[in-house]
Amino acid sequence: MVEHSAVNRLVVGSNPTRRASKNHLILRWFFCYNKRMKNKGFTLIELLVVVSIIGVLATVVLTALGDARTSAKISKSKMEMNQIVKAITIAQGETGDYLKDITLSGCSNCSGGRTASFDYKNIIETDPFYLRWALSLSRIETATDGLVVGISNITRDPWGSPYGLDENEGEGGGCGYDDLRSYGPDGMFGTSDDVVSIQIPHVKCP
Repeated sequence: MVEHSAVNRLVVGSNPTRRASKNHLILRWFFCYNKRMKNKGFTLIELLVVVSIIGVLATVVLTALGDARTSAKISKSKMEMNQIVKAITIAQGETGDYLKDITLSGCSNCSGGRTASFDYKNIIETDPFYLRWALSLSRIETATDGLVVGISNITRDPWGSPYGLDENEGEGGGCGYDDLRSYGPDGMFGTSDDVVSIQIPHVKCP
C-alpha cells in the first residue's frame, strides 16, 4: 500500500482503462519530481551569495561585541577613578594636606623621560613608574584613617595600564588642579582614546 499524499490521489472509477492510464501518469510525475528534488543542489553563485551574507553578519556582530566590550571597560575605568577621587577627598579631609604631601610625590604619573608613544599596558610591576603609582595609592588609603579600604588594589585600569595621577595643587606655590586619568585602550598618554581625566577639587586653594 502506497502512503504518499501524491500517490493517494490515484484515480478510482468504473472505467479500468482510463483509471490505469491516469494512475500511471500520476505515479510517473511523482517519482520524476521526487528524483529532481533529490538531485537539486546550490549553484556556485548561490553559494557565494550565502558565504558573503554570512561574512557581513559576522563582521557586524564582532564589531558590535567589540564596541560593547570597550564601552564596558570605559564605564569600569570611570567607576574606579571616582572611587580613587573619593578616597583622595577623604584623605585630604582627614589630614588637611595637599595631595602631593599625602603621596609624597609631585607627579605620580611622570613618565621618567619616556615618549608619548610608550605603551603603559605592558609596564612591569618593578618599573619605577608603576611602583610610584602603587605607593601613592597605598599612602592615600592610609591617610583616610581606615575610612577607605581596597583602593590600593586598583593599580591598573581595565586595559592593564596604571592610572595616571598628577599632583598639581600647591606645587611651586600654585593652585593647579590635581589630575587623574586612564590612558585608554592604547595605553598611551595624551592620545585621543584617553578616558576623560578627572580634576580633583582643591583642598586649600580657593
